Amino acid sequence: MFDDGFTNLTCIDFCGPVIKYMAQRNRHRRQMDFLTMDARKLDFPAQSFDMVLDKGTLDSIACSECAAADIFTTLREVHRVLKPGGVYILVTHSDPQTRMPLLVSPALRWRVTYVNIEHGKEEGEREGEGGAGHFFFICQKQAQ
Repeated sequence: MFDDGFTNLTCIDFCGPVIKYMAQRNRHRRQMDFLTMDARKLDFPAQSFDMVLDKGTLDSIACSECAAADIFTTLREVHRVLKPGGVYILVTHSDPQTRMPLLVSPALRWRVTYVNIEHGKEEGEREGEGGAGHFFFICQKQAQ
């Protein structure tokens, strides 16, 4: 993303060694911040971000002992730090039947859409055929 012009990036991970490694690997990208942080308790003021990109965090949390509570806490935190009109993008292998019930909640005032990007799909194959892909859930925060 940085190399494509998105230069004001804040990257978080629960694992300190991962953050240390990524900060070192990207030390020449001075506008990238790397912070060790728990997604369930984000240390940012409300309405801090235009976009939050999640590729693996919610999926990892879904494997925790307290998955339902931890997922809701994480999503509530993401919603809190997004500016009105801001977007949360969830990239996952999980299908809409699994993820939509988590994303659609009266407590989370956002409009949710999704798209399926399939990998290895051959010309002429129908939707749902071919290799494994990703679902991109786009959650836009609504004005209060």
